[in-house]
Amino acid sequence: MDRGTRLIVYYLVIVVIVLSGFVVLYNYGMATWEGRPQPLYRSVGVIVQTVTTVGYGGDAPWTSPQMNSLVSLMALSGLVLIFAAPRCSWSKYFPNHRRGRSDDWLTAGERRGGTIRRQTATA
Repeated sequence: MDRGTRLIVYYLVIVVIVLSGFVVLYNYGMATWEGRPQPLYRSVGVIVQTVTTVGYGGDAPWTSPQMNSLVSLMALSGLVLIFAAPRCSWSKYFPNHRRGRSDDWLTAGERRGGTIRRQTATA
């Protein structure tokens, strides 16, 4: 297995471990700290909504400081996981994606004759 594929596998394993841990903690916290036990599938839904920054807030407001801290940690972890994804070597699977090129760009709306005109930055 090459380095890029290994990074993607590691990333996905970390995501599964983090989300599973949050599901268990959230389910425990709702039953213990909030006094509102709920089924595990509902905790999974809340975790996915929070980590993906959709955040419907179906269980909000949380009254205990422990749950407020946990939900804040989940939201911040979601941002870290989302921003860590591009660091994995996706270029192997998306070869047309160019990285690290700050000297040129494609400007939206600059189509001529059905093609996109490329501009080069001048300093």
